[in-house]
Amino acid sequence: EAKIADIKTSDAKLFLIKMQSDGKGYSTVKSVRGVLRPAFQMAVDDDILNKNPFEFQLAGVVVNDSHTRTAITREQMRQFLKFVHDDNCYCKYYEVVYILFHTGMRISEFCGLTLKDIDLKNRIVNIDHQLQRTSDMQYVIESTKTNAGTRTLPITEEVAKCFQAIIEDREPQQREKMIDGYAGFLFYDKNNNPLVRCIGNIV
Repeated sequence: EAKIADIKTSDAKLFLIKMQSDGKGYSTVKSVRGVLRPAFQMAVDDDILNKNPFEFQLAGVVVNDSHTRTAITREQMRQFLKFVHDDNCYCKYYEVVYILFHTGMRISEFCGLTLKDIDLKNRIVNIDHQLQRTSDMQYVIESTKTNAGTRTLPITEEVAKCFQAIIEDREPQQREKMIDGYAGFLFYDKNNNPLVRCIGNIV
């Protein structure tokens, strides 16, 4: 064990190097350093340390062995959409898949959309909530995951046409299900509950 005042930059680097050599992934090492750096900065601010020992470029100390997720190509997207469009079973979900591809909405955000959120005239969609189902099967409305997630999303003419087709095909409800003040969801299951995690439920 060592006192905070005795820890040098070389100690900090060796600590992170040992973490990786002991089998910890780059993302874990980065997270640990992300916690330690501001903690030691507090010691600097309180004049316990003259220099933050964790204030260095991580890339020059440990190897970045993490794998970056690769988005599908436009051609792959086109092929997948064509498959959905031409398939006898999945063709009825073509508009849903097209919208998700071309807006980047999370599935929970899409499932939470109501008729009031979709402005076809001005081609915008309001996204300020998402629909979730808890482990005890309760339906709840939650805010978007981040402040940046709350947004007014402009949509293309093609996406607007997909929304129009969904709305026109929407089964009229004798009594709209109300969840936390929201009603008029786009899709319902056989029990008159809004669908959650659409791809898992309707595709």
